[in-house]
Amino acid sequence: MTSIYGRVGWVAGACLLLLSGGCQLGLMPSQPPTRPPATSTRRDQLNQAGVQKAQAGDYAAAIQLLTQAIELAPQDAELYYNRGSVYGDMGQHQEAVRDFTKAIQLQPTFAEAYNNRGITYARGRNYAQAIADFSQAIQINPDFTDAYINRVKAYRLQGNYQAALADCNALLQKQPQLAQGYYQRGSTWLAMKAYRKALADLDTALRYNPQLAAAYAQKGVAHRALGERQQAVEAWQQAAQLFKQQNDRDGLAQVTRLLQQLVR
Repeated sequence: MTSIYGRVGWVAGACLLLLSGGCQLGLMPSQPPTRPPATSTRRDQLNQAGVQKAQAGDYAAAIQLLTQAIELAPQDAELYYNRGSVYGDMGQHQEAVRDFTKAIQLQPTFAEAYNNRGITYARGRNYAQAIADFSQAIQINPDFTDAYINRVKAYRLQGNYQAALADCNALLQKQPQLAQGYYQRGSTWLAMKAYRKALADLDTALRYNPQLAAAYAQKGVAHRALGERQQAVEAWQQAAQLFKQQNDRDGLAQVTRLLQQLVR
């Protein structure tokens, strides 16, 4: 199956700066194997239509279509995963957890379902359970970068900075040019008020991905904390420009507020 779980829906800087991007949980529009042809065709049509409705933001229609698909194929883990993802983006955490759990029961090695259930727990601030799910996803797939990054965020939000740093270091050992690895480690240093170390990692993240607007935003936070007002302004202006180019309204709004606060 081809998944499109992409970016996750919760990104945080441990009460320093909250930046969102890619708010949707992943969906799987692909066709699982071994299904009777007639059922498969109708099931796939409903699944594809549900995914398209979800991606267009019509969550109610997506739920209706995916529920119809589940009625045709009640033992299909992918359908529960997709519906759970839609429930998650609707903020209906209990329903999302229920569907992800059903997907895992049907397919115990479903790493993406563990990852998305972990995101759902994290959105509800149940960080311990989120970490358990991210860890299970990593155990199933040791190369699951998203699950590593999500576990870093959960550790950081939990205040377990050493565990967050350890995960970043492990990830960067595997992928030494991974911009997100340096960004997450920089954000962890920032939460620990180790501002120079944060800036060093954020600069490295930007060297590998110059379009990483959130890294500029976090740099601005670090410079402000160090009393370096002009550098903070420059970093946030660069972040604002990138957020605007990337049509990230939430990120743009946040750095705009920070800039306004700084110039008062």
